[in-house]
Amino acid sequence: MSARSRIDIIKRDKSPDRKRRDVSRSPSPSRKRLDRGDRKHVPQSARHDKAKEQSRRRREELEQQLIEEEALSKIEQAIQKTVDDQLESEEIKAEIERRVEEEIQRRIQREEDQREEKRKREMEEAQRKQSELSQQKRREEEIIKEQQAAEAARLGKMEEERLKELENKRLEREEEERRKRDAELREKMQQQFIMNKNTRSQQVRPKISFSMGFGKK
Repeated sequence: MSARSRIDIIKRDKSPDRKRRDVSRSPSPSRKRLDRGDRKHVPQSARHDKAKEQSRRRREELEQQLIEEEALSKIEQAIQKTVDDQLESEEIKAEIERRVEEEIQRRIQREEDQREEKRKREMEEAQRKQSELSQQKRREEEIIKEQQAAEAARLGKMEEERLKELENKRLEREEEERRKRDAELREKMQQQFIMNKNTRSQQVRPKISFSMGFGKK
C-alpha cells in the first residue's frame, strides 16, 4: 500500500490519537475569539488560503508519519528476513544442531551422573548394612564363644570335681582294703601263733609224763 493510499484512509477514518493531536494543534479559545473578532476585517481569500495551508501542513505531517511507519515496517521486515535467512543457512543449522546435540549429551551425562551417584549411595548403604551385619555377627560369635568357654570351664570344673571324688573314693577303697588285709594278716598271724603255741605244748607234755613214770619204778 502506498503512502498516498494511506493518507486517503486516514482522512476517512482518523484515530482518536490523531484527533487529539489535531485538537492540540488547533488554536486556543482566546485565539479563536480573536479570529472571530478579526474575521470581519480579514478578507475571504486570506481565510481560504490559511485553511488550505493548515490542510497542507496536516497532510504533509501525515505523509511524513506514514513514510516513517512504512520505513520502520520495511526495516523490521528486512531484519526478520535477515534472521530467517541466517536461520536457514547451513552454518546456523549446523550450529543449532551442534548446540542441540550438546544439550542432549549434557542431559544424558547428567542422567548418567545421577544414576552413578544413586548407585554409589546404594552401594555405600549396602556396605554399611553389611558392615553392621558383620559386626553384629562377630558380637554374637564372641558371645557364643564366651558362653562356650564358660560352659567348658563349668564342665571342666565339674569333671575335675568328679575325678577328684573318684580319686578320693579309690583311695578310700585302697585304704579300706589295706586295713582289711592288715587285719586279716594280724588275725592269721595270731592264729598261727596260737597253733604254734599249742603244738609246742603238746610236745612238752609226753616228756614230762615219761620222766615221772620212770621215777616210780
